[in-house]
Amino acid sequence: MKKIKIIAGDIMLGRPLPWSIYDDQERMLLDRGQVITGDARLETLIARGIYRIDSVKKKINLEKFQITRASNPFDVLDEFSLKLKQVFDGLRECRDSAYNTLTALADGIQQLCDRYPDATLGAVQLRHSQEYCVYHSIYIAVLCEMIAKRMRIPIEERSSILCAALVCNIGMLELQQALCEQEDPPSDEQRKAILNHSGKGVLILEQAEIDDEMMVTIVHQHHEKTDGTGYPKGLYGDDILLGSRILALSDRYSAMISPRKTRKGMHAQKALRELFSNLDKGYDKDLSLLFIKELGIYPPGSFVRLVNGETAIVLRRENEANGTGTLVQSFADIDGNDYLSLAKRDCSFAEYAIKEAYVPNETPTYNLSMLWART
Repeated sequence: MKKIKIIAGDIMLGRPLPWSIYDDQERMLLDRGQVITGDARLETLIARGIYRIDSVKKKINLEKFQITRASNPFDVLDEFSLKLKQVFDGLRECRDSAYNTLTALADGIQQLCDRYPDATLGAVQLRHSQEYCVYHSIYIAVLCEMIAKRMRIPIEERSSILCAALVCNIGMLELQQALCEQEDPPSDEQRKAILNHSGKGVLILEQAEIDDEMMVTIVHQHHEKTDGTGYPKGLYGDDILLGSRILALSDRYSAMISPRKTRKGMHAQKALRELFSNLDKGYDKDLSLLFIKELGIYPPGSFVRLVNGETAIVLRRENEANGTGTLVQSFADIDGNDYLSLAKRDCSFAEYAIKEAYVPNETPTYNLSMLWART
């Protein structure tokens, strides 16, 4: 173990500590996850001399994904799904290669969100053909990356958040898939397993010798709620790591829009309205508002009706920074007749403005790669 001196720039006021703080005799002063809120308190600690203990065994990741302009983001997501299944098996069998593949997936998702943000969000909304326990994990990682990057969280910390998102349900994979497919509510035995799955997941990670403490803590906390009603410990507010709060919100949204045996997936606007209507009810209020703003009122992959009567699918969010408006692809005229060829519409023009959300009886099947080509 190595003792590393902490300087003022290492600590962000108002943010949970990513490690425990010790004095020069290695006596713990503050536990990881606690929050320092005042300059005076921080100055006192720095003047005293404080340290963190680095017990992490660095692992060299030789596996990388290269996302280029020639990459098809939807094919990449399919590849990620196959790799994630390998990660699940590898971690449960304590294979050394599993961690490398996991961190490579986190890096690949970061690249994908950076290069194809709107297409990737479109997949989150529309693409649910894989096993639920696989695509749900990838999609919550995508949402975590979008939010964490907007918050300017450092890339290394984002990687830990994404790794946690990808494996947060490893303690209940088979049960998670069964719940998605069954028509009956969870049995008492299933409910007990649900409440225990975060702890079981941590045990699997520890047995696999995963030494990313932030990642493991986020997995343990991802069902905690800021009002203390979550599990397994009933933590409150800032006692829950920021990464855990981001993951909890992303998990909730992805679950709402995903189809089940007993229901269709909720359309984006209704899911976002629910998030807004329940601000501060177990989820970080400021984080929820940022989440809604980042996805936009009409996220990519959602269906809308234009003022000219056309029905369309959203391809690109409005981006005030580069001056681009919402871009949609119209597929039906005012009478509901399908167009022979799809037409892109820039909704910043009055005649193509979005009038309202549209919920199709059956989700149209499109070649998503063609839809998002050259957007």
